[in-house]
Order: sequence, then structure tokens, then C-alpha cells
Amino acid sequence: MTRAALALLVGAALALRGPVASASEVARRRVPIAWTNARPAQPYVTLRIGGAETRALLDTGASDHVIALDFVEDAQLPTVAIRAQGVDHGAGSMHLRGLAHAEASISGWGPLEASLVAARDGLAYAVATVHPRFRELGLGAFVSPQRLVTPGHAIVVDLARSELLEVPLAYARATLEARGAVALFTGGASACLHGAGPRAGVTWMTDALVEGAHAKLLVDTGAAFGDLFRDSQIGRALLTREGAADALVTAGRSLESSRVEGLTLRVGDVLRTGLRWNLVESQGKPVCAYDGVLAIDVLRRCALAFDGRSIAGRCAEDASAAQPPKKGARPKKRRSK
Repeated sequence: MTRAALALLVGAALALRGPVASASEVARRRVPIAWTNARPAQPYVTLRIGGAETRALLDTGASDHVIALDFVEDAQLPTVAIRAQGVDHGAGSMHLRGLAHAEASISGWGPLEASLVAARDGLAYAVATVHPRFRELGLGAFVSPQRLVTPGHAIVVDLARSELLEVPLAYARATLEARGAVALFTGGASACLHGAGPRAGVTWMTDALVEGAHAKLLVDTGAAFGDLFRDSQIGRALLTREGAADALVTAGRSLESSRVEGLTLRVGDVLRTGLRWNLVESQGKPVCAYDGVLAIDVLRRCALAFDGRSIAGRCAEDASAAQPPKKGARPKKRRSK
């Protein structure tokens, strides 16, 4: 999702250790994750901003929390012009504004820390014009889970069990291992910094094998299906297999794409086969170079952990090992992003 213009690629490896305990015993904060009626479903939490309420997509592809302009206008919240620019899923630029004099909090969790890279007094969150599809899904904001990290704690986004948790660092590894049998990002994840100083954001890239060829993928729970840039090495290799044309909805636009069926993917120890991904045109130069996106169609069975410096993940071995969302939250409609 949204990413600022300045970045630095650094290596990282989660090395969280500690005693075994259940999440219910150690979690400092814990809220359920709900799911949109897209296909596949996308995860969200409820966000309150300046007295108004909306759904906020849990979006690891976002380095900052971002509020949709149409929601802000409906809530009659003031914004001001800022110089910051964002980059959407297809690496296309997005014009941002700043939300003035408003506080945001996740229901059942607590306030969001000010995240806008260019923040000053009264300007804490970025505002952007987003694609109408997100309004159709009731989504008026995008929350960056890695932005929720506080000192001494880790954030666990448990997509398989539909929970968002904050746990002490000492228990983070045990919590994650209890969530899945198969390791994700086994030594091949790296951080992309967005901005500088204490307000710098981060997104995560992982090394992967797509059809046996190396690819670097953005870890993006805000994307429904995985995709690959046509101008990447792996994208060019798959051009002979492209099928029907499709439309890919990103944060700020709709991109033309084509489907590639039956892909095999390996990330860490996780193996997925029969994937249907898209080939898309990159709309610009990404902040940190990557070849495509690892999306919810793969991550749906996984739990991800962030400690502010590194990322780790565990996934269910098969579909039966992943618990479905609670009744009433299961999506049955079309895909987004």
C-alpha cells in the first residue's frame, strides 16, 4: 500500500525467544480481526477517528497509517496540504494530505501513534484519495500493523485465527510457534525503511522461489492476490504463460493485468501450488526494489510477528489446520486490491 519516497534496504531476522505460554495468558492487548466480503477476504479492524467510525484494512504493505479522503470528508474532518508523497501497490505515486487535529484509535485496542513522516503539531496521519472499491467494502482507512509496535513488545497478526495481539518480546516466539507448524521467512526477509528518524516507517520484503526462480516479494496483507511486475526477471519469464486479461485494484487506481495460472511458490519452508497470480505493469520505481507481492491468498493461513526490527511468520501445513473467521465474517464476494 502507501509508502514514502525515501528508503534504505537492510537485512533482518527475528530471533525472539522465551518461555512457552498461551496467547491469552501473555497478551497485553488482543482484538478480533474481521474480514471483508471480498474474495478472497481481507482483514480489518474497527477504527474511530474524530468521533467517526470506519473499517481499517490491516495492511503490512503500508509503511504508515493512511485515512481515505472520502471518509474524512464525510466525517467533516479538516485536512491540510503537505509535501509528502505515497506509493501504491503498483508503485504509482499518490498525493497525500495531512489530517488535522484528530485522534484515531482501534476499538478494543487503543490510540494509534502519530505516524505521518512529515508530522508536526496537529498533523498525525496521512490522508489519500483511494479507489472507490474500498468504499464499497466499507474500508475508510489502512492500518500498518508494524506501526503498532511498542517498546518491549511484538505485534502478532494471526490471520489463521483472526486475531491481532500485542505480546511481550519474551513470549513472542512461543506465541508465533503455537500458531503454525511451518516457518515462513527462514533467513530471507529484509526491511525497507521509509523516511528517517523516529517516525520512519517500514515494509518487509521476502526472498521467494516462483516456479523455481528467485523473486523478492513485498509482504502485503492488504493485497488480495499475489502479483509480479512484468518488467522483473521472473515476470518476463512468465510472459509466455499469461492468460486472460484482468483488472487489479490498487490503493489509488485500477491497473490492467493478465492472469498466470498454476504457479508454484516457496517462501521459507512454506510451499503453495496451483496459485493464480497476476502480471502487472509497474507504475514507477518502488522505494526498495521488489519483483511482486506476497498477498492474502497465501498469507491467509499464517501468523506474522513484528518486533520493530524484524519479521517472522508461521503457517498452517494445510487448509484444515487454519481456523476460519467467525461466523458472519466470512467473505463471499469478489477480490480487491
